[in-house]
Amino acid sequence: MDRVSDRMDKRIVAVSPNATVASARMLANNSRVGMLPVVSDRKLVGMIDVNTIPEYDDTKKVSAVMKKPLFVEEGKSIDEARKILIGCGIPRLPVVDSSVGMKCVGTVSSSELL
Repeated sequence: MDRVSDRMDKRIVAVSPNATVASARMLANNSRVGMLPVVSDRKLVGMIDVNTIPEYDDTKKVSAVMKKPLFVEEGKSIDEARKILIGCGIPRLPVVDSSVGMKCVGTVSSSELL
């Protein structure tokens, strides 16, 4: 059975909780993603969907607008990751290694799970 670690993208495009929403938006646009993991000391602390944040919030810190992180552990099955993506209606999930305290080790998208 395929595991998330077999299909995840190990290149992590993430943003710091201290960054501004404007810089997160620019990073997301340049990387062609809408949702970014928020990472502090390599640990997942939140998520930000820049497409749902009004532009007048661009001067705010990411930490002020981030949401509780949704994630999947790298050892979980592809089916489990797919259920989370579909159930939450999001296109991409951070992948964590929970054995070292929520260390962000990659991302997985719906297209990678097909």
